Amino acid sequence: MIITGKNGKNVTLEKISDTEIVLFDSSSSVDDLKKILKKTTKIISFDYKSHKTLIENNIEHEISDHYVSRDMLVNVQNNCYRFAKWFEDDRFTQLLNYEGINLGLLIKVELNYFLVSFVKKFVEMERIFAKNTASNFFASPFLFDFIKLHTNLVTKINSGNSPQVFYYDTIKIPIRLGRYNFTIRLSKNQLDKITKIFDVIVTVLFGPKKTEKRKKSILMVEFDPIRYKKIFENLSMMQLNALLLNRRRPAVWNLESFSIIKNSGCYVLTTCLLDDQDVKISTQKNIELIHKKIETILKFDDFFESFFSINQLSFWNILKPKFIQLFTKRIDEIIHEIEMLKKIFEKYMPNAILVWSEIGSTEQIIVKLAKKFNVKIVLLQHGFFYDSMQEGAVNMNKFQGVYPIDADKYVAWGHIEEKHQIKNCTPNEKIVVLGSPLYDDIHNLKPKNELKNYILLATSGPVKENTLDLTVETIEKNRQTINEICVAVSKMNKKLVIKIHPSQDEFDPSQLAKDINPNIMVTKTANITELIKSCDVFVVIDASTVILDAHLLKKPVISVIVKDSDYGIPSVMSESCALTDMKNFEKILNQTLTDENFRKLLIEKGTKYVSEYVVNQGRASKSLLELLSNL
Repeated sequence: MIITGKNGKNVTLEKISDTEIVLFDSSSSVDDLKKILKKTTKIISFDYKSHKTLIENNIEHEISDHYVSRDMLVNVQNNCYRFAKWFEDDRFTQLLNYEGINLGLLIKVELNYFLVSFVKKFVEMERIFAKNTASNFFASPFLFDFIKLHTNLVTKINSGNSPQVFYYDTIKIPIRLGRYNFTIRLSKNQLDKITKIFDVIVTVLFGPKKTEKRKKSILMVEFDPIRYKKIFENLSMMQLNALLLNRRRPAVWNLESFSIIKNSGCYVLTTCLLDDQDVKISTQKNIELIHKKIETILKFDDFFESFFSINQLSFWNILKPKFIQLFTKRIDEIIHEIEMLKKIFEKYMPNAILVWSEIGSTEQIIVKLAKKFNVKIVLLQHGFFYDSMQEGAVNMNKFQGVYPIDADKYVAWGHIEEKHQIKNCTPNEKIVVLGSPLYDDIHNLKPKNELKNYILLATSGPVKENTLDLTVETIEKNRQTINEICVAVSKMNKKLVIKIHPSQDEFDPSQLAKDINPNIMVTKTANITELIKSCDVFVVIDASTVILDAHLLKKPVISVIVKDSDYGIPSVMSESCALTDMKNFEKILNQTLTDENFRKLLIEKGTKYVSEYVVNQGRASKSLLELLSNL
């Protein structure tokens, strides 16, 4: 039996009494736990936060992860992809159809975020009970319903229920003031209020006064003017009416983005221009109709009972209130968004749509409406993708919209991704290899080859939408890897800069790094291209798109393997980086810094790879706009 001891280390016991078992998660209270704790009580933690809480309180415990195998977690992951697409059942097609859009599709991603952790706990609970059938259980309010499926010998250890918070209910916003970095968390409602104020200003400055009818109009959806600067710079040279719709991110938020939009001549579409009285009336009327349809859908209890089950055991009754809460919470927003975005096609009549994703809610609405209005759609590759062809990678790529479905054209960065798309049944005639607008500027940046005496580490930690990433072992390994890299680089008397991945779930190692060496710099907001340009060696945890930046800037790249997310090893890691684990990291890093031949070979490897992965450098933005114009 594996348990976690008071020091946080795993220890093995021959036997432990299983008379009483406490099921403990992050909603549980240590104070409540201590009231029922006996020497023979077995405690099982169900997430990383509760595991850390128990360690901090010197309480021995097991980890729920130890009751399931890797294969079981992979099976949970694949089932979650399937569960999130419940809306594809034929009996719901008409009920969920609204303006040619299946409403279930628009909450698919957020539902999956919730399901991965939920179903993992459900399967773990089944295994725990199978090995402890005669035990009395004490459970947190959330875990109580899971164990209740198996036994009545269960007591709730506290009465309070935390309100359910879904993934898109809040957002973390990183802010940089001088050399100081901090993050603020805003609710969706708070963000919407701030956005409305900005919309008024942006509408006055950049709202379309009158588009020129002799010019074709293109609509760009959710594009960051700074990241895609070269597209906007090239707009001023094209005979196009350019419209920008950003619903998840502001179009203008600082002086640089203001200058880019102003000089491009691009018009920004805001709620001030789209959300008129007709939209409000239509939204209210249709919300009432859709809610009646939802009531009808939820009467199909037999379907849901059977569909949301694993090993012939259903978890629908536990999921149902949360499912209804998410669906009804989002449906009002979705109907309003569809009614509002219809106005774009009625008022501005775009000839072509440019998106970098087909799964974002705004993009899905725009893409489906574009189909209805017979407007051409171009999907632009937005980053590096796992191309290992391992089943887990293929399933993840399909779910996350890596392979185009509705787009008329798919713009690939280069021939490596072109081959990857073809292998996964994307029609040849859909693919156009034009390069990446993200890198049009980078070829003008002269790599600083003189040593600046710092190592750059880019983190890319476990994600919430993957079951294997949710295990305590994976999370601990990621943090331990960052810790050991900090120690190794400090020991070599080299400076270390850590660039945190922009994901709002990414672990912030600021305190960890400070405890090892106060001179280690940690940033979430700095421009990573500028950081790469001046570093000696670029170190990345697992795989990331920024590996390509380093290759283009002719920097040696070391990829430290941490996670096993069932995605395999992508070509960007196997063909262009020095691959290592932590055991050999210090040796590889030292060799890269001191062995000129090894360093040169590593840079040549990266340069060769990136020349195939990113073609047409410096001209991709212009080529993309020409494609849109010709459509």
